[in-house]
Amino acid sequence: MTPITSITGTNGDVEGERELVSLWEALADVLRKETVLYRELYELCEHERDVLVNFSTPELLENNSRKETIILKARLLDESRAKLVARIAEALGIEADGIDLTTLAGYAGRRHGAVLRELQAVLREILVRLDERNERNKVLVSSSIQHVQKSIEFISRLVTPPSCYGTDGEMRSTDATGRIVCRKE
Repeated sequence: MTPITSITGTNGDVEGERELVSLWEALADVLRKETVLYRELYELCEHERDVLVNFSTPELLENNSRKETIILKARLLDESRAKLVARIAEALGIEADGIDLTTLAGYAGRRHGAVLRELQAVLREILVRLDERNERNKVLVSSSIQHVQKSIEFISRLVTPPSCYGTDGEMRSTDATGRIVCRKE
């Protein structure tokens, strides 16, 4: 596929050209909206780190709820983008399957192509940073879970007597290794 040098439709008519310009602008608008959403998501992931460190469950639930909302909005924008790409491909007379933004920008002409490449670069940067932040938060969550599990094991050993086998093969119980100082009910 060789990129075309103009942004006219397949039949070269003015109406087709206007429609294609409108589609390029709509695609750029969707990409801008995605950029805004992914920046918001990145900020929420940054905030999530602080919430995890401070062990604030209500704040974590609120943060997760906001992230879920953004992810749903991003999914809708992704669907809109896919539909626009299909319409653009149809207007250009090219196959829409497997086409990416870089390839599509090559068909967009100088002005729209530059806008698409710039938005692609911005989105790529945000998504890379978002992935890095998520990995750091994942490590923090995993570490927190390990600490909680170790604490539960320690407390269980304090209040549960260890079991061992007697000479007859029967389980026998020994005294507990720790004591509960106060039981409040």
